[in-house]
Amino acid sequence: MQAYNNFQIGKLFDNHNHSYYISNLNSNSNFITMASSASKPLSPALARLAQYPPVPGPTSAQLYLELTDGARLDPSEYRSLTFNDEFLAKYGSPLAHFRAFERLMKADFDATLAPKCRKMDFVEVAKKVSFIEFAKNSDDLAVNLGARVLGRREMEGAFVQELFFKFDIMDVEEMKLKYPLRNEICIDGKMYSVGVDGRFEDWMKTLLKNAIAKVCVLWI
Repeated sequence: MQAYNNFQIGKLFDNHNHSYYISNLNSNSNFITMASSASKPLSPALARLAQYPPVPGPTSAQLYLELTDGARLDPSEYRSLTFNDEFLAKYGSPLAHFRAFERLMKADFDATLAPKCRKMDFVEVAKKVSFIEFAKNSDDLAVNLGARVLGRREMEGAFVQELFFKFDIMDVEEMKLKYPLRNEICIDGKMYSVGVDGRFEDWMKTLLKNAIAKVCVLWI
């Protein structure tokens, strides 16, 4: 098995001992299509999507009215979807729109072509791994395996799903000891500005948002 910088070839979630089973899915929810059987395992990405179903939210036009005209719409008038409170408490607002999050979590791709940062924790991945580097390593894997390279949407989904997975499995107390809150942190001899005051969890949410922005900025 050939190593590529910080990445290694491998199945998407092997060696993580991390299986998800979803039961009691909301039968009225149509934002994700999946079998409702509790015996059917879901990928971490689809499980995350099912665990945090969206709630009604304002459209861009409705939000504009609320911000500029001081209009106060009743939630029953909302015509879009947004993140629920449980999601916001855990992840913050990593994306401006729920539909973008949904698309990234539902992205289907060849797991063997998704580079894995197995020796890196969430902070290291979020700060050091660029989307371009991730894509380049994926392309190299495809060439070596004689496989079709991942398309743009597949690559975006693979990158963001890996970020969320690293976020989910991190030990917060262990990370607090490794990265005590201060103005800067040092990773491999290079200084990075924290730029966040307050709780450690808030910093983690900001890192997640900034890392995903590496992909979203390329949508413009």
